[in-house]
Amino acid sequence: MKTRKSNSTSSAVAFAAAVLAVGAIGATATNIVYSINSNNTSLAGPQGEKGEPGSQGPNGDTGEKGDNGETGADGSTPYIGANGDWWIGDKDTGVKAEGKDGEKAFYSAISLTEVNFPSTLKRIDKSAFEATEKLDHFDFSNTKLEDIGDYAFKSNTLITSLSFPKSLNSIGKSAV
Repeated sequence: MKTRKSNSTSSAVAFAAAVLAVGAIGATATNIVYSINSNNTSLAGPQGEKGEPGSQGPNGDTGEKGDNGETGADGSTPYIGANGDWWIGDKDTGVKAEGKDGEKAFYSAISLTEVNFPSTLKRIDKSAFEATEKLDHFDFSNTKLEDIGDYAFKSNTLITSLSFPKSLNSIGKSAV
């Protein structure tokens, strides 16, 4: 059996206690290895088997808010196709472009920047484009538009041009 000289009384006591414990359980010093760390402050025996996982600890504090990501690429502007459905790019969504009698179809759609109208369009209902904010022109010249409802374009301060077909018969009150 090898012995190790230690300057630390506590290390020597711990080592002696470990040797006594080994003797008490009937093991020999040849099949168990003990070591004292370089500071002579702790005694380590062989590693035991892995135990069961412990319970979940408490949640930590919320971290700082991160930076905003990069601005994404511009998307496609939805438009009403010749079949009366909403289209995005070259894809027919299969959703009819209609609301309750078409009223307020785009009311307060503040991100809307462009609308393409189908040639079959005959009516713009009440408040359909009211307060859309970013639309600056409307071109109905290639449609069959006959009627424009009340307040259809109200509160659109950026409108610079409106183009209507000869088929237009009536414009509602405060439409523009």
